[in-house]
Amino acid sequence: MTSGSIRFLNPRTAHCSADVIVQIAEYFGHPLPSEYLQILKDTDGIFGECRRSEDEGATTYFCFYEGSEVIQVTRDYEFEEYEPEFLLVGNNGAGVGYCLKRPDTKREKVHWAEIAFDELGSNDEDNRLLFDSLEEFVSHLVERQ
Repeated sequence: MTSGSIRFLNPRTAHCSADVIVQIAEYFGHPLPSEYLQILKDTDGIFGECRRSEDEGATTYFCFYEGSEVIQVTRDYEFEEYEPEFLLVGNNGAGVGYCLKRPDTKREKVHWAEIAFDELGSNDEDNRLLFDSLEEFVSHLVERQ
């Protein structure tokens, strides 16, 4: 992980129900990554901020939606039509979605992704940043400050 910091602005103790987790996985069409399952089980949604260092004022805000919101938000942003291989799981509050990218086969790994909402459906791979793990994704959020 980087030397930056992450601060959760809404410490929660809620837990996403097993039924909702099953619904999300079925909708996604692939098993959910263990890192995302842990977020749902531990907090059922997070809102926080990332900073490169305590001395720097630039902050990136982030949220991961509550499990019960994920399918509807994915539909509301028209991912089914424009980006059907992506599941919208959060955003930065400034026009960028945080997603899981479904692989082509069951043996492949799910990727974490960042997509600008105004680029949905553009088919330009340069507008989609992919990450192999939640740790890599969060490091990106912190380092981009």
